[in-house]
Amino acid sequence: MLNVEEALKELSQKNLNQIQKETAIKWASRACASFQNCLSEEGAKKMVCWSVGEEFAHEAVEHAALVEGEDMVSVIKQELEPYRDRAAQDIDQLFEKKAVPSEQNP
Repeated sequence: MLNVEEALKELSQKNLNQIQKETAIKWASRACASFQNCLSEEGAKKMVCWSVGEEFAHEAVEHAALVEGEDMVSVIKQELEPYRDRAAQDIDQLFEKKAVPSEQNP
């Protein structure tokens, strides 16, 4: 499970700032993928994808905040925004569709 040899190699090749930046990008990419998965899932699975996306986005911002010398938090948030927005719109449509029949039949 642990790969200490690989970690030692990475630590010999990269500084902490590079590791934090790469980690932020990896978590943000996972978040975007989870938000994108919202578009193809149905029902409760759609909400699970949203929740996982939010968790990954939080991790991305957390690591981005530790990057020195550049505003990675803004970069990460800007990159996440279109994926999060599309997923949110998709979820909103799901609830709007479910609300319509009950409004027509009081």
